[in-house]
Amino acid sequence: MTAHLSLHHAPVPTTLKSHAHLFKIITPIKVDWFEALLKDHLKRAFVEEGFWPWADSWPDNYPETWNESKPMPRDDRSAQFLRDQRDQEIALGRFSEGFGPDLLPGMYSMPIHAVPNAEPFALNLMISKENFQKAVLNSIPTLGHALRSFRSKHGNVRLIDGCNHIDHCNCFGGRGSLATWLSFFCLVIWIAIIVELILILNYIDDNFGFEHDGCEDGPKLTVIGFEIDLNAMTASLLLEGMNRLVMEVLAGYVNWSFNVFPLLKPAHNNIYAKIAGKRSCHAKIWINTAIVADLTWLVDRVRDLNRQFDPDVELAYVDACGLGLGLYFPWLNLAYYLDLPGSLPGQIIFFWEAVAVCSAICKVATFSTRHRITRVGIYSDNDNTVSIFNSLRAQPAFNPILKTSVDTLITADMHLYVDFIPGRLNVMADAIFHTNFTFACERHTGLQILLFTPPHDALGGTKK
Repeated sequence: MTAHLSLHHAPVPTTLKSHAHLFKIITPIKVDWFEALLKDHLKRAFVEEGFWPWADSWPDNYPETWNESKPMPRDDRSAQFLRDQRDQEIALGRFSEGFGPDLLPGMYSMPIHAVPNAEPFALNLMISKENFQKAVLNSIPTLGHALRSFRSKHGNVRLIDGCNHIDHCNCFGGRGSLATWLSFFCLVIWIAIIVELILILNYIDDNFGFEHDGCEDGPKLTVIGFEIDLNAMTASLLLEGMNRLVMEVLAGYVNWSFNVFPLLKPAHNNIYAKIAGKRSCHAKIWINTAIVADLTWLVDRVRDLNRQFDPDVELAYVDACGLGLGLYFPWLNLAYYLDLPGSLPGQIIFFWEAVAVCSAICKVATFSTRHRITRVGIYSDNDNTVSIFNSLRAQPAFNPILKTSVDTLITADMHLYVDFIPGRLNVMADAIFHTNFTFACERHTGLQILLFTPPHDALGGTKK
């Protein structure tokens, strides 16, 4: 277990003075050189004044010391692991020597393993959630963007055995740790990219790079458990991870896999609907037929997927209202329309906007049998529709639309991006679903307009 102190609380200066040998400040950072490299950074206050983990360092109701130490594991192997790790940390100077079972004045000791914040005087409770924003982590799509850019330029490519120790390298601890670390590390990355002109990628505390060496058979990188093939421009899950995913489809492991299997996100939509509003992370849910069908759908498709970073794209425009649907494929001189029965309320219009995108995907898949299409971009003037297709998160009623779209993309080996277009600019799709064919043909000479039927699987429980 590690102990923490607050510099502004009365007992702390006394403890620091009487036991100075326990509190070594160790860092490999050359502060003066670090500051010099940041002389041109625009956020001067951030660089010069620094940062701290936003803690109210000693709430009035907190006692002078607090010990949340847990007993050593009963399992001999686990207990020996902790001892070995402690010895290694001491040898490297990251833990102090032991100073006995009792905490010194001003010290708090928290478990070194992950536990819920049930303790009445947890360190995390000193940090207000409002004082920091959740750190956004990098992802495999971020790496894919960097690889595409590179390829476009260069072508292919704590208490242990009853004795306390001071943790010299965990001085922040708890809720603000990640944001504090990223505050520092983003400056390191800024120096690498802006000052040293190094192409570097990072994921929290890992960083890596690549360069063009003219070889046709480039290496495969392993990044946070994913295999990145620089020549094929694909990301896939390693076999061990693939087997674990199939065996643990209800675990958070599935969310992590969405880095390379983003198309499979609909598999969790019925689960999200089930857990909505629940406050306990350990609360159980009933598994219904819809959840079983979704998870079976995921397992059936996961082994045949990888994520590709292919830059080529074909575009389509879609629109819908209470009167009908319109699909417009300018590169094919082709459009489709569908009349709907009567005027529909707003919520139903949103449903048909989503059906329009799904229908466009299915149409492009049929075109792809004649002309290889690897990526399709679809413009819609409905914000909600854009959101559910890019996040693949939706209410259960929309899940058949998403799953039908994903099945089509997997079968046709296509990749999709849906983007927003203002209604005033989406004039062709608008004219088509309003059956204003004369206007559409005047704007696009040689345009062919056909009637279509949306895919039945996408309609779910809606009357066909």
